[in-house]
Amino acid sequence: MSHLNPRLLHLFFSLIIWGWMNQTWVVTGVLLLLMSLSFLTNKRRQFTRTQFYRLIDLSMLLLLLFLVYSYLTQSDTNPIFSLLKWAPVLFFPVLLTQLYSAQNKLPIDALFYSLRSIADKQESINDHQHNKPIEIDFVLPFTAISIVSAGASNVQGNEYFILSVIIISLILWFERPGMTKKMVWLLIILVAIGFSYWGHHGLKQLSEYLQDKAVEWLDNTIMDPFESSTSIGKIGDLKLSDKIVFRVKAHAPLLLHQASYDRYFGHEWYASKLSFKPFGNKKINSTGHQSASPLTSRMQLEIYQTFSHDSILALPDGVTAIDGLGDTELRQTQLGAVKILKPPSYAKYQVLYTGKRQNKVTRLDMDIPQQHRHWLQMLYLKLKLQQKTPKEIASSIENFFKASYSYTLFTPNQADADQALTEFILERHAGHCEYFAVATVFLLRYAGIPARLANGYSMQEYDDSLGMYIVRNRHAHAWAMAKIGDVWQAVDTTPSQWLFVENENTHFLQPVGDWFSTLFFHFKQWSADIDGLNDDNVLLAIVLVLICYISYLSYKTRQQFSHNKLVETPHQQPLLNKKSYPGDDSELFIIEQYLQQQNQYRNENESFNDWVKRLGVVGLENIVQLHYRYRFDPQGLSDEQRNELALLVKKWIAKQKIILIK
Repeated sequence: MSHLNPRLLHLFFSLIIWGWMNQTWVVTGVLLLLMSLSFLTNKRRQFTRTQFYRLIDLSMLLLLLFLVYSYLTQSDTNPIFSLLKWAPVLFFPVLLTQLYSAQNKLPIDALFYSLRSIADKQESINDHQHNKPIEIDFVLPFTAISIVSAGASNVQGNEYFILSVIIISLILWFERPGMTKKMVWLLIILVAIGFSYWGHHGLKQLSEYLQDKAVEWLDNTIMDPFESSTSIGKIGDLKLSDKIVFRVKAHAPLLLHQASYDRYFGHEWYASKLSFKPFGNKKINSTGHQSASPLTSRMQLEIYQTFSHDSILALPDGVTAIDGLGDTELRQTQLGAVKILKPPSYAKYQVLYTGKRQNKVTRLDMDIPQQHRHWLQMLYLKLKLQQKTPKEIASSIENFFKASYSYTLFTPNQADADQALTEFILERHAGHCEYFAVATVFLLRYAGIPARLANGYSMQEYDDSLGMYIVRNRHAHAWAMAKIGDVWQAVDTTPSQWLFVENENTHFLQPVGDWFSTLFFHFKQWSADIDGLNDDNVLLAIVLVLICYISYLSYKTRQQFSHNKLVETPHQQPLLNKKSYPGDDSELFIIEQYLQQQNQYRNENESFNDWVKRLGVVGLENIVQLHYRYRFDPQGLSDEQRNELALLVKKWIAKQKIILIK
C-alpha cells in the first residue's frame, strides 16, 4: 500500500466535510471508495501526455455540460450555486487520473490549454536530456475545491467556519517552509484565523446585501408582490431574454397574473396589502378541488415549470385550486399574488380557474395623481366617457390606444417618469406595455372605475410539436385590471403588434437554446415519472460512466504496470529509441525509471551520485561507478564490464521487487 501522507488525509477529511455539509453521502461514499482503491494497490498506468490531455478534457467537458444543463433547466442565478455544490464531482476525474497514474502527478500543460503547444515542442528536448516535465500535485487544489464547495450548503451557523479553519490550519502546518520556526508559523496561523473570523462576519453581511441586490439586478422573472419599479422614463432597449420560463397546456391564450399594485407614490407602484395568508384560506384535497365549491363554471390548464427557490407563481384570474405541487405550501396576498414555499426542482401542476377575480375595492383603487389630471380630463372629454357604461368605457379606452398609438421597445431618456408618461400621451404616441398599462389605470380611475396595475406574462407562442404554449422572459407583460360589475377583469390596451416587435428582435441563436431546453424538458418529464430519480442520482451516474471510461482507456493503452518486469534484455533502451550520445543505453536509466514510478524523482541537473545519496538507496554504488565510466571514460567499458553493469541492474531490481512483495 502506498504511504498515506498528510495531504491525502486532508483530502479525505475535506470530502467528508463536503458530504456532511451538503448531505451528499451517497456520492461522497463513492468518491471515497474510488480513492481508497488507489491506495490498496500498487498498480499504476504510465499515461502519455496525450492521454493526460484526453482525460482532463473529459472533465472539462463534464463541467461545460453541467453549466449548460443548469442554465437551461433552472433559474438564472442557480447555476453558480449548483457548480459550487458539485465541483468536487466535476473535478474528480482529474484527481483520479493522478491517483492511478504511474507519475502520481499531473503535467501542468494538461491543465492549461495555453501551455500545450509549448509543451509539445519541449517534449522531445526533455526526452533527449532526461529532464522531468513540470508537474503539479492536484491533491491540495482538489482539497481546496472541496472546502469551498462545502460552503455552498449555506448552513446557518459556525460549523462550516470552524471545520474549514481546522483543515486549512493543518494544511498550513504541514506545508510550512523548512526554515521557519514552529512558534513563528503557529503565530502566523493564529493571526490568520483572527482575521478570517472578522472577515467571515463581514462577508456574511455583504452576502446578505448582495443577495437582496441580485434579485433586483439580475432576476427579472420573479415579481415583487409589494413593489414595482416601472421602466417608464428610462432610456434603452427593454427587450428581455429569449429564455423559456415555463410551458403551459391550455385551450387558448391567456394573461397569467403574478402581482397587482394599487398605490402610486413617488413614481413607483406599491401593493397596499402586504401579508401572505394560506392559499384561498382553504385546503386543497387530493383531487385538486377545494373543500368548498363556491363556483360552478371552472376551466383548467397545466403548467410545466422548474424552480430553484421560493417563487411567485404566474396564474390566470380566479384560481380556485392547484394540484400537483406535493406537500409544498402556497400563500397569497389579498391582491392575488401567490407564493410557493420550498418548491420541488421541477413540477407539473394543474390549475382550476374561473377567469374572474373577486377582490374588495379600496379608496386606493380610485386615487389619481394630481400631475396627470390635465391630460386625463382631455382624453375623458375626447372619448366622451361620461356618456358610457363601465364596460363601454373600458372598450373605448382599449380601441383608442390600439388605433392611435404604437408599440416600441426603445424609449428616450427622461429622468422624470411623470413627465415621460405625459410626453407619451401628448407627443410620442409610442411606448412599451407599462406606458399603456399605467395610462389606462389612471384613465379608468378618472372615469370612475376602480383600477390597478398588473404584471405577469402573456401566453401567445404555441409549440405544435409539444401541444403547449411557450412562455419566455420576453413575454413579461403589464396591463390594467378594472372592477366592472362584480369582478375584476383585464383591460389590455397595448397594441397587439408588440408580439411581432418582440419576435423580430429575437436572438439568432434562439433555436439552439430552444433545442437544448426542449431536450431537458423531456428529460425532466421522464425523470419525474420515475421514483427516486433526481439530479443527484443522474450526476452520480454520469461520474460513474466517466470513471468506467477512464478505466477502459487505461486498459486499452496496455502499458506496463509498475510491478511488471522492466528488464527484458541486457541492453534494453527504455528511455531512448536511438543512441544520441555515449552511454545513453546504460541500464542505470532503467533504475531511474523504476524509482520515478515510486515517486523518487531526480531533480533537474542533479547527478546520479547526489541523487542516490539523497534517497539513501543502498546497493547502487558500483552500478553508478560503472555507469560513469561507461558514460564519460573515453576508453569505455570492456565487454565483461558491460555485461556486469547489466547484471547488477537486473539483480538490484529483482531484489526491490522481492522487498515490495514482502
